[in-house]
Amino acid sequence: MRLWQFSAKRNIALEVGCSTKMAPLTYLGMKLKNPILAGAGEPTVDYEHMARALSQGVGGVVTKSVSFSRELAASYEHCRWAILDQDRRICSRGEFPKHFTFFGRGGIPLEPKGWLDEIKKTMELADRVGAVVIGSVATGRLEDMVEFGCKLERLGIPAIEIDAGCPHPGEIGGSEKELELVTSDDVARAIVKAMRSEIRIPLVYKISPEVSDIVKTCQVVMEAGADGVVIGNRYRGFLVDIWSGRPILDSWGGIGGPWVLPLTLRWVSKVFESVKDITISGSNGVGSWEDIVQFIMAGATTVQVCSAIMVHGYGILGDMIRQVEGFMEAQGYSSYDEIKGIAVRRAKSYQELYSDAKIASIDDDLCTRCYSCQDACFYGGITTTPDGPRIVNQCKGCGMCEMTCPEGAIRLVPRTEVRCCVGE
Repeated sequence: MRLWQFSAKRNIALEVGCSTKMAPLTYLGMKLKNPILAGAGEPTVDYEHMARALSQGVGGVVTKSVSFSRELAASYEHCRWAILDQDRRICSRGEFPKHFTFFGRGGIPLEPKGWLDEIKKTMELADRVGAVVIGSVATGRLEDMVEFGCKLERLGIPAIEIDAGCPHPGEIGGSEKELELVTSDDVARAIVKAMRSEIRIPLVYKISPEVSDIVKTCQVVMEAGADGVVIGNRYRGFLVDIWSGRPILDSWGGIGGPWVLPLTLRWVSKVFESVKDITISGSNGVGSWEDIVQFIMAGATTVQVCSAIMVHGYGILGDMIRQVEGFMEAQGYSSYDEIKGIAVRRAKSYQELYSDAKIASIDDDLCTRCYSCQDACFYGGITTTPDGPRIVNQCKGCGMCEMTCPEGAIRLVPRTEVRCCVGE
């Protein structure tokens, strides 16, 4: 079904709602038409921006967080971003690679004037197009967090995200030093307990990737009363322009982007595997629809997109939804629950892999005797003969030669299939 809303401010028509054959999914007790959320950040900073996300058919939006720190708000007012390419050079002319690095110095604003009205208006639009709006509260004094959380609950918001993973507080300094303790499990427990003592709607805790043990932190916040977790926020980073000898953007900053996907998926998968019945929203690492599928197969129920919107525009959300749904249909899946955690359940321990030993096998008809395979082998597994390269017993089946061969002449096979090789 397609609905149309009109935005007088921008004088544009917003196409909202997407048809789908997928069964709805449940997230924190809410029914979502798809697992893709516009994550908390600049793309959800006000009604107009959230409406643009909703126009692409997302399952929901997470509002920009509200801060209680004037120092964090000042950083927001002086934000600066850099999108870097594969050589870590700042992009220009609107040319951005698929696996960009998103580096920047941002912050979180104090509650904007009329913010609750903006959220209410967004909720009304979301209701009309079959989506949800999730509120977001940054860390600060517990009394302030609870007070604003109660405001959101009275407004009718269906769930609240506790943004405890913002990368910027630790770099701001100043008088509000408690902001640096977002990596402490004791602080995480206290925050969730305080919020839960006054708030009945679902709470989801957004975790910093810099905590010492994300699995443990997830267990702590769930025991304290959280209903789910977001894994995770951006890292803190530092990049250098070697030609000027100065830091890029002249300082430290938060860093993320599609390159970080394997790091985030590691924790999503470990938490899914280790914490029983936990609800996970994946964040930090999405650059394409394939990344969204990876998040779900690693154990996430929903996947949040933020940096990719800032880099490529809101249209990428609609593209991702259509491509994910096309993939699901082509693969014969009828619901997202079918694939949630599927890769984790199929993952093997290192020890289990030892009984599945592989060895390289060379197709002589394709081999051109370039010996690039031998250059790529660090284990003495390939030797030179008058007839070309040959695999010997020292081959560990690591796969380097298979990936290096320009002719595709090498493949890995079970070691039991190779009856004879040089050195036996």
